[in-house]
Amino acid sequence: NYNDVVPRYVTSVSISAASAGDKPTTSVSKTYNGSVQNNGYDKPTTVTMTGSNSGTNAGIYEAVYTPKDGYKWSDGTNNSVSVILTINRASVGAKPSSTVSRTYNRSI
Repeated sequence: NYNDVVPRYVTSVSISAASAGDKPTTSVSKTYNGSVQNNGYDKPTTVTMTGSNSGTNAGIYEAVYTPKDGYKWSDGTNNSVSVILTINRASVGAKPSSTVSRTYNRSI
């Protein structure tokens, strides 16, 4: 009789989220050089990005990285991480003198 069947084993299965890798650094500072510069984070396919991770001109660029469903950062969290890329103005060097002295030396 099938009603008299008693289970002998109870099994549970636990599936953990896969690693999305290490969290990116949250702040990156660079100096303007005329070329496109990025925040240095090599985004894996397990992570989505919104915002801007690169720029050319001096300014602030923000990218937000989030592990995809089923993935977590290597520290076990799955929160979004904001990365701020700051491109600072380049130094222009020494400021020229505002006064110039010349001697007029002409004879008549």
